[in-house]
Amino acid sequence: NSYFRTIQLLFGIIMKLCCKNKKNVDPVVIIPLCITNVVLKDSPDGKMKTFSKSTSGEKGDAVILKNVIDMGDCYEAEVVEHKDATSVLSKVLADSGREEALFYLHGWHVSCSVAIDTVVKMNGWNDNEEDSPKRLLVLPIIWAATWDNLSYGDDRNTSAPEAAMDFSGLSTLMSTGLQNSSVKKSIIAHSMGNYVLRIFAQNHTGDQPVFENIFMVAPDVRWDLFNEDYISRGEIETQQNTVTTTISSKYSRNEEDISTTSDVDNLLEGKAIGGLKIAALAKNKVHVLYTVDDKALLFRQSWHRFGGAETSALGRCAGFAMDKVHSSLKDKVVFHDCGYIQPCLGLKHVYYNTAPAMVYYESPEPNGIKTKARLFFPGSNK
Repeated sequence: NSYFRTIQLLFGIIMKLCCKNKKNVDPVVIIPLCITNVVLKDSPDGKMKTFSKSTSGEKGDAVILKNVIDMGDCYEAEVVEHKDATSVLSKVLADSGREEALFYLHGWHVSCSVAIDTVVKMNGWNDNEEDSPKRLLVLPIIWAATWDNLSYGDDRNTSAPEAAMDFSGLSTLMSTGLQNSSVKKSIIAHSMGNYVLRIFAQNHTGDQPVFENIFMVAPDVRWDLFNEDYISRGEIETQQNTVTTTISSKYSRNEEDISTTSDVDNLLEGKAIGGLKIAALAKNKVHVLYTVDDKALLFRQSWHRFGGAETSALGRCAGFAMDKVHSSLKDKVVFHDCGYIQPCLGLKHVYYNTAPAMVYYESPEPNGIKTKARLFFPGSNK
């Protein structure tokens, strides 16, 4: 009995020491800056803001946060005033020793914690290799998602458009300061994040490029987004029609008219000039990273055929788009076959956060390889 009592006593002492040491350790900033539209709450002391590690059912105003700290059950951060956005971003880059911010706009079914952990991973690639490029600092853009159904219903019809509108408003407020500053920034959009990017572009009111480069990775948008026929017909149609969709938000009692609809197969889906608007956001190039082996996009395409939306996704069928790019975009939109990045197994959809992908973002040299996928559905412009 005395033996077990001694063990219990020692165990109790060790636990107390661990708890004491834990309390004395200052929280570590894991992300220096992020942009989000998830709900924020006041911290217990009222000095900071907290937000959940998930994004399900949560949506607030789009804000910039700095010094994001992992508090265990939630994140804690400081809100950045719009007028301070440029100076804060400049300081973040200077402190990190990097030259350019690379914003990461996640796709479907990604929580706050997964987005943040992904960014930490991407910034940590090749940390032990002195010769590895370290020009970019990856920073997350986290949008509130619902994940309510496998057909993307709420996220594609409501959450993604709302997020894009929120970020458009934020971008408009910050655009003058950012565009007139020396701060360089590019953006990665993954999967459905490209749908958010597209609606953001369609509603952006600035007349100057926002990003150095745009990387559309495994883009879950229609394959002909940048194509001559689709854009040309869209330009004619949008001159003849004013298209709005009433979005009834699950987060608000108000209804809002925005210039997009769900991603169904019709010409006026979010305006067919979305490709032109995305290209206008980039100072240099729009990089389409794709692979014909993307099983997730194949599944989405096959699933949506039953609902009448047969148009293939650009992230799998870019090989059919390369020769049909709109004349004004031929030197702006480039393509990179990422088959060499793919593992032997898996869905081959999440490759944007790998070391080879980071090498490409650091020094983008598109291979221009044209590979055509099987089970291609061009859709209709009617």
